[in-house]
Amino acid sequence: MLWIKATLLDPAALLKQGYDKKTKSYSDNRRVALVKGNYVVVIRFIKKRVAKFVTAFEISEEESLGLFIDGPDWLGKDKWL
Repeated sequence: MLWIKATLLDPAALLKQGYDKKTKSYSDNRRVALVKGNYVVVIRFIKKRVAKFVTAFEISEEESLGLFIDGPDWLGKDKWL
């Protein structure tokens, strides 16, 4: 569980927008962070500087990693942080 905090704080983490199943689109209030090649942490911002933990997992398949990397970059820093 310590890797979750490390991922959230890692300035070198690859940040992508999260996918919202309900709207079937990417959303800037969902931030997905990838570190060390395959560790992912997803958070959902509910207001400025406040987010809720959604999930954390290790990507094990190359196909899933490719889909993640091809997703849109997270551009919500000015809006949410």
